[in-house]
Amino acid sequence: MALKDITDFHGQAARAWAYIEQHNIRVLWRDLEPPENGFYSWHPGARPCIVLANRLKADPLLMKCTLWEELGHHVTATEEMRRQPFILYCTSGWRVGETVENQALRWASLHLVTETEIRWWLDDGAGTIEEFARRFAITEEMAFARLNALQAHNPSLWGRIMDFMADRGERDTSA
Repeated sequence: MALKDITDFHGQAARAWAYIEQHNIRVLWRDLEPPENGFYSWHPGARPCIVLANRLKADPLLMKCTLWEELGHHVTATEEMRRQPFILYCTSGWRVGETVENQALRWASLHLVTETEIRWWLDDGAGTIEEFARRFAITEEMAFARLNALQAHNPSLWGRIMDFMADRGERDTSA
């Protein structure tokens, strides 16, 4: 399966591929053991590289979210980090206290679901985190990251979601 063939939602695959080409990022497929879904590799003087687990070819939704998270590593890596080789891994599960990983996940979530789409979801009756993830074709981990990102990026929209969840008895959006 070619990367360009992954399940698309609002042109996300095309945008990811354009970003990959624009930044001259190499994408490779390898046999990686769960829970490792992929990684971003940086070596000064070489092309940046994203490696995705071969098994993701059978799970287009997880493939899409992993790819966007790895792009997030490319964007959020600091100049200080780039002075030496490094590898940042994408695994399943929210990483409490892992700032670099969570920054990449947050960056990806901001690109996969817009605030307009979140307002639409709320106006349409909202629902659970699982329903949010299904509606926007993302993983539940990405859904948590996207809703939590609102706390800093749009506190009023965050407040609407918290009010809605409080009314339903689902206040906690942290994984």
